[in-house]
Amino acid sequence: MKKNLREYKKKNFICYDDNGKKIYSGDIVELHDPLETHNSYQSVVYWNMLDGAFVEGHPSHKSLNSKNRSLTNYLGRQDRSCWEYHDDGREEWVVKTTKCIKIKSFYND
Repeated sequence: MKKNLREYKKKNFICYDDNGKKIYSGDIVELHDPLETHNSYQSVVYWNMLDGAFVEGHPSHKSLNSKNRSLTNYLGRQDRSCWEYHDDGREEWVVKTTKCIKIKSFYND
């Protein structure tokens, strides 16, 4: 079993999450892009030779017929800072970043 696990990990390593954990094909990650949605969601990480690493779209995007997203859209705490406008007329600059955190391994570590 250890040999199979080692071979799987060697073959299916994709990248590191925002906390430095290794992500493999089949792992479950928590994702968020604050410019697109208000809440995070979880997805399995998929990989193929044509598309590379990808995840399922946010549930609200699925309802719009948007299916899969590239994993690179969420990696590395990308800056999504923007002006936020409030109903009372206030404006404020809000610093936001993307999120990609490994939640569960396909194979137990």
